[in-house]
Amino acid sequence: MARRPDLGREKLERVRDLTNAHVRDALVAGYEGLIPALSLPDEGDRHVLAAAIRARAGVIVTYNLKLFPASELETYGIEAQHPDEFVRHLVDLDPEAVLWAVRA
Repeated sequence: MARRPDLGREKLERVRDLTNAHVRDALVAGYEGLIPALSLPDEGDRHVLAAAIRARAGVIVTYNLKLFPASELETYGIEAQHPDEFVRHLVDLDPEAVLWAVRA
């Protein structure tokens, strides 16, 4: 809500609920114990890295790359990617699936 007040609570909750219901592995549990040992420029973002580690993610998609420096992420085999770069990779992997998603 703080970052997107223009969307309103109902729309944000709808997106959350749809994501949780339809995106496999959208919810990550059991990451909390990892948070204290992690180091990032903004301590408030450590939960994101902890969840990525627990989920064995290879990528954290973020507009703010400076908050997830490669020097901190490479230990865990994770990289930070801007959303545009992430989508370009998706197009390279499966252009038809991306086109279908855009149309939908």
